[in-house]
Amino acid sequence: MTSEMRESGHLQGALLIAAATLANVGFLHWIWRHVHNWGIWDWDFQAALMEAARTSIVDFGQLPLWNPWMGGGGSLIGNPMSSTFSPSFLPMLAFGTVLGFKICILIYLLIAQIGTYLLARRIRLDRMPAVLAALVFSWGGAFAQHLAHGHIGWIGYAWVPFILVALHGCTDRLRLSTVGAGGLFLALSWLDGGAYHYLFVPLFVGIYAAVLSVQERTLRPLAAVTLVGGVALGLAAVEIVPVAEAVFLHPRKTLAVNNYYGAPFVPTAIDLFYQAFLSRDQAHRPEAWMPFILNVGSYVGLLPLLLAGVGVALRPVRIGPIAISFALMLLVCLGGTLPIDLWALLHQLPGFDSMMVPMRLRILPLLCLAILAGAGLQALIRSGWLTKAGGGVAVGVIGWVAIDLFLVNAPIFKVAYSTPPMEIEPRSDFVHHDLSPYREIYERTALYPLWPNVPTAIFPAVLENAGIAREGFPTSWPHRAFPFDHPHYPGAEIISVGPGSELLSHTFTPNRLSFSVRGEGGTVVINQNYWPGWKVVSGKSRLVYSHQGLLGVLLPAGEQTLVIEFFPTSFYVGASLTLATLLGLGGLMIWSQRRAHASSVVS
Repeated sequence: MTSEMRESGHLQGALLIAAATLANVGFLHWIWRHVHNWGIWDWDFQAALMEAARTSIVDFGQLPLWNPWMGGGGSLIGNPMSSTFSPSFLPMLAFGTVLGFKICILIYLLIAQIGTYLLARRIRLDRMPAVLAALVFSWGGAFAQHLAHGHIGWIGYAWVPFILVALHGCTDRLRLSTVGAGGLFLALSWLDGGAYHYLFVPLFVGIYAAVLSVQERTLRPLAAVTLVGGVALGLAAVEIVPVAEAVFLHPRKTLAVNNYYGAPFVPTAIDLFYQAFLSRDQAHRPEAWMPFILNVGSYVGLLPLLLAGVGVALRPVRIGPIAISFALMLLVCLGGTLPIDLWALLHQLPGFDSMMVPMRLRILPLLCLAILAGAGLQALIRSGWLTKAGGGVAVGVIGWVAIDLFLVNAPIFKVAYSTPPMEIEPRSDFVHHDLSPYREIYERTALYPLWPNVPTAIFPAVLENAGIAREGFPTSWPHRAFPFDHPHYPGAEIISVGPGSELLSHTFTPNRLSFSVRGEGGTVVINQNYWPGWKVVSGKSRLVYSHQGLLGVLLPAGEQTLVIEFFPTSFYVGASLTLATLLGLGGLMIWSQRRAHASSVVS
């Protein structure tokens, strides 16, 4: 390839990225209309998590490890829904949680488009069919539904196409750079995602690698996926190890028959398929069955479905892994609506028994559907009767699909950020509420009618340095902290300092609590849930323990200042594994480059 051809390719790529960015800005126009507004439902919960992390870093100069504001206190780094050690947290750290959240959506839609385009090109689709595939995946309703309602972890699926590209790169030869890239993208999917990504993404990638190995008649893709998984575990260990500790201590179990879709009827497979891909009723309407639409909606329209059928029938390129992965993942999504319930079988495995709503996997078959639609468009363009008008047909199809997806899926974001910002009081001494006192304000000030679901309203509480005792952790961790209006609440976060002892002063920060005491000793009881990882770092005492589920510190006699900090062993182990993996990959890359250079000199 000449330098002129490379420059031309780079220019075309830059123009495509610029055009996609402008199109995404328009697709998200409801976000920018109310750019400073707050959100409801899961958005509020996720914003509270991100604000807790941001406050720890910006206001206190601490790592985001402990969250005193939610659920009576709990591990922030161990929360499966937290993503504070991921790239997606950077816009929130730089621009604030509210604006950063929305910038994040824009960025990751573009990442999903770039990855899908590269995957389509890797399986030898032409440029225009690859553009169609990128459009269908990113603007399909699955991203819109979940991101509009605060499931920020769904951005982690934007990295999945890059993982598949890496697997294809290993079909001829297992290269260190390709395996490392695949491991990085899988790690990013876990770090940017949530609990579902830890299991669903490896399941999908494993199925894809198995079929790819059969198609290419080589075990390299299966070997590659094993190596990629190992690299990803090492790179993401800083988050995975603390999350594994939290889930192991207090697991969440769901029923295998829990195919809850939020509809006031028992849906059939046809109901689910129609609502997912064909129903134009996707936007939020209070009179509609909102959870059903949220959990199932993934509108792509009739034309991409027809094109996907054409792609499977005519097979202009080798799409076996895409087609089979689509079929298997769709069968899992449909769950108990089919005679053979693959979801129930999967639900028996460790980890999967904590998941619910199998249709939440639909974004993975959506990726396959998008590639198949691109293959169908390519088959039509290359057919004899469309040869002369192929370019015009491609532009027309892409334009038609873009307009249709815009009209149906863009309005989903209309009610997503419907709460005007509240006036926040200056930060005061920390206090726990039972439930958020801002819930009624959320309902009253919303710009649009809301589905009758009481919002949590934790985000404004975090902004005002108020804790919410009963909400804030997705596992079965018990909430022991007392709200301020509880009979046992003494008016401060120090509940007791033992008989004959006196509290002189105290300072509370997210990861570090200090208090000066004098007297005969006893136990200091702090109104925060106990969690393994709290340690005494200054003072005569050396023990932090669970006092009826709260933080208890043994208090020796005399006058002293006790300081306890939250630095769990799981974080140290995870961070060490991540650092060791980074150093190991870096060393291997340097060694590989030097070896290649030496071989070229000898030859």
